[in-house]
Amino acid sequence: MKNSPQHRRTGIDGGGEVIKIACIGKCMVELAGTAENENLVNLGFAGDTMNAAVYLSRLLDPNRFEVAYLTRLGQDSFSDRAIGFLQNEGVQAGYIPFFTSEDAIRRSQIGRRLAGSI
Repeated sequence: MKNSPQHRRTGIDGGGEVIKIACIGKCMVELAGTAENENLVNLGFAGDTMNAAVYLSRLLDPNRFEVAYLTRLGQDSFSDRAIGFLQNEGVQAGYIPFFTSEDAIRRSQIGRRLAGSI
């Protein structure tokens, strides 16, 4: 991977502190129909803060900057693909907590967002 944590921490020139940037927000799954087949969709990920994290990772020197994305995801294949997308873009995704089925049950029982959840 082009932006592995080990590569970033040591830096090519061996000096300087790594500056850490965190983008916090919602990740959206985008499903867009294809022109060729109305029964097929393309899957993508977006959102203002996610886009900002991806573009920062692309623009900044990975030897000097670590870009992380903070959100909360479920335990499903869409969430796994979102993590893979971020990692492929060089965005640190290791700080993302996952909803469990117990979280979903507690949330539905009280009918509103729990304090401290994203």
